[in-house]
Amino acid sequence: MKKENIISGIKKASVVATAVVTLGSCGQKRAQDNDAQAAIYKTDSAANVMPEYKNAMNAVDLYEAQIQTYKNANKNMLKVYAKDYIRKIIKPGQLQKLLLAGMEEQIFMEVTCLDADESLYKSADLDSCYVTKVRFFRRNQRWYNDLVMYLLDNYNEKQLLKSDFFKIVNNKEMKNTFEYNSKQIEDLQSVAKIASERKNTIYEDLWHQYSEGKQRKR
Repeated sequence: MKKENIISGIKKASVVATAVVTLGSCGQKRAQDNDAQAAIYKTDSAANVMPEYKNAMNAVDLYEAQIQTYKNANKNMLKVYAKDYIRKIIKPGQLQKLLLAGMEEQIFMEVTCLDADESLYKSADLDSCYVTKVRFFRRNQRWYNDLVMYLLDNYNEKQLLKSDFFKIVNNKEMKNTFEYNSKQIEDLQSVAKIASERKNTIYEDLWHQYSEGKQRKR
């Protein structure tokens, strides 16, 4: 009986010890989470009043807005020239209408994808035979496929310049303007990357400062 009491006591002590360790771990985890939240709050607060950080953040926003302006200019210009070309080579009809619409409405852009789901063109109230024609056109007229890929941001400027588009829709003024805009985009992306890296570095330095300060206090 005495032996059983001793064994029972050992088991109870083990359970209590395990519970203490578990509770200690949970408490430590909560403390660490609270410290992390406090460090984030202090880092954000410090960054938002730091002139260099604010300047870098504003620079990134400005460069990205300028990049988008040039991209939009490229897309709008290409659509104008591509529409003129389609009107010349495709007889007026449903296919011409669909190809022209494919440069304007997102639903039509998706329909022109080779792997377009049947539900997409049904929701757009399009006859499957016309969708088949568009798919055939896109497979055999790569320039149109290249254009749509660029409009959907699946191609960048360099990829489009290497594609068939400018060989088929052959217009020197259009290509020169596109190349100029693309060069501006490339330059802006370069400086935007530098500004973004500087912004991230400043934030990381502040984060280390406040997070390590919390660890030292513990």
